[in-house]
Amino acid sequence: MCSVPKTTWIDDTRTMLRREHGKEWRLEEQSERVRLVRVLPGLGKQAVTTQLPWRSSSQTKLLALVIELRQRMDDLAPWLRLTTY
Repeated sequence: MCSVPKTTWIDDTRTMLRREHGKEWRLEEQSERVRLVRVLPGLGKQAVTTQLPWRSSSQTKLLALVIELRQRMDDLAPWLRLTTY
């Protein structure tokens, strides 16, 4: 019998984040909240700790937040655009 590896909500969210927004995006847990990190080659990291709790019910809001943050970043500093939508 072939066993299928189980994925957690965070594994699934990380996969969707990288697929839809680029490999420079990371998710971390900080004080039971979601911390969103963007690693910019040669420029370091940009990070924000959200108010979203570190649990599966935050997935939809988190992905919507990334879209909003990307739009704001593109508007304020288009030269930081590393990946396309």
